Amino acid sequence: MAIPGSDTAQPYGHYLLSLNKWSIDRFDCVGPLYPENLQLIDINGPKMRILSDTPLGLGETHYAQIIPYSLLHVAKVFPVGYSPRTSTISKCATQPGQERIVRNGNHVTIFMTAVRSHFTPEIVRVNQGDDVTWHITNIERTPDATHGLAISAYNVNLTINPGETETIHFIAKRAGVFSFYCTKFCSALHLEMAGYLVVKPRTAVAMAER
Repeated sequence: MAIPGSDTAQPYGHYLLSLNKWSIDRFDCVGPLYPENLQLIDINGPKMRILSDTPLGLGETHYAQIIPYSLLHVAKVFPVGYSPRTSTISKCATQPGQERIVRNGNHVTIFMTAVRSHFTPEIVRVNQGDDVTWHITNIERTPDATHGLAISAYNVNLTINPGETETIHFIAKRAGVFSFYCTKFCSALHLEMAGYLVVKPRTAVAMAER
């Protein structure tokens, strides 16, 4: 349980949040794992009242804080190239005009940007068996202009917030032509925000090298 300011010398507010593991008697069964049960309770008076009884289909909630929103300093967009993993500008960040594909032996590195409604480069060519590192930077400056990157054939699905740089890595084991696309509705041309990963088969690569 938590109340506003509960970890301070002077708690404040008239509400309590109860984070309940068990919810069997609260909500309909949707599978072996029941949702967690969060209850917001008014404790300002002789009787407590439940204001909100909310199922939460996420991991088990063990701890929470209640603070005034005024204490938060929220970033609406990140600086271009920001890495949330390190809270710094990523050395792999890509600025507009710097997009490129770099090959070093069988190691391929893609430096990509995403902006409504286009990936650059939109066609990525590698060879079967290549070791692929893919950096993508969302260069949007508009709040909530989040993009996604999905490559279903390689089990990739990213969310990239405005300004954020994300990195994925995989071995190009499957030959073929595979689409990649934005998974976050970003504009009227959202469905046009797609491209192709072309993985040349080993046999074709060997013939080309003869």
